Amino acid sequence: MAKNYKHIIQGQASRLDKAVNYLRNALGDAPWIRFLSDAADDIRTRSNGVEWTVEVTDMDLPITGVPMHLKPRSLANKLKMFVSVKMTCNAQLWDKNEDCITDLCFKVSIQENDNQDPDNVYQTGFHIDKTTENELLKHDEMHPLYHLHFLNESIIGGKETLSMDIPRLAHHPVDLFLGLMVVFANYDKNTFDTLKDDPNFAGLCKESADHFIEPYIRSLCKLPWGDSAKTKYDKDLCPYLVL
Repeated sequence: MAKNYKHIIQGQASRLDKAVNYLRNALGDAPWIRFLSDAADDIRTRSNGVEWTVEVTDMDLPITGVPMHLKPRSLANKLKMFVSVKMTCNAQLWDKNEDCITDLCFKVSIQENDNQDPDNVYQTGFHIDKTTENELLKHDEMHPLYHLHFLNESIIGGKETLSMDIPRLAHHPVDLFLGLMVVFANYDKNTFDTLKDDPNFAGLCKESADHFIEPYIRSLCKLPWGDSAKTKYDKDLCPYLVL
């Protein structure tokens, strides 16, 4: 009889529910927290027997203060930040504590209108994603299996924006919790410190790290310094460490 993984999948929805409560206790009823509730509901209604998907679109997060060296100077210092996440995972691999992510895109877009030309929108941003096998075969450029990518064409717009479609840097996988900590660490230090010191939310992050980051690090440690046999998966994680 095939093993039933429903308890693992429903557990992912419960983790999001816990996060909503922990975040509200720590930060108050911030409007963006409701996106996590919606994601939990989606898991309960849309997941199949072995996979679940976390999907969040344009979650509006605060930016505290004005980042240094903000250009062009005609911007009005009213930055808006939007986070979108789509992550699909395999419950069987989660249960084995192996890399369970089958699809990942964690995208951050920061936007502002030009103060002198309000119709002109400037954007910057990045995404953390997992490259599929088909994409690895399709592109000549180096694609670490998991990578952080700045200023790519799908994010950047604006007539005065100058960008280059490199580099792609290897990055550990993130889920919604770990990804939010990356965002807050860079854009809202007060919230980052609050959540880092909150034992409930930090506990969710640790559980995520055990299942998402630890398998990644185990494979990454084989390159280039490990003596153990290296699989194609190990090498795809970070091609520029394959020596």
